[in-house]
Amino acid sequence: MQAYIGISQAAREGARYGSTNGWDASGMASVALAELQRAGLNPADATVTATTASAGNPVRVTVSYRFRLLLAFWRSGFITLTSSAEMVVI
Repeated sequence: MQAYIGISQAAREGARYGSTNGWDASGMASVALAELQRAGLNPADATVTATTASAGNPVRVTVSYRFRLLLAFWRSGFITLTSSAEMVVI
């Protein structure tokens, strides 16, 4: 649960940055990855996609994170958690 909250927060922070910098997809991704790190998650296990937009249109940031399960009986040992956030560019 804590990992999903961190991933959701990272997507929101990336979209928040994009709401004032709608053309900067790499900046949105950088902000999202930095937020993941602040949440105690490894940014190397994440994929961030960001769509750019002009004023009055929404940007969208999606964060996918490969989460390691601590259950020994689970076959793969990993699941992918994904969260997206959208905000309008001002």
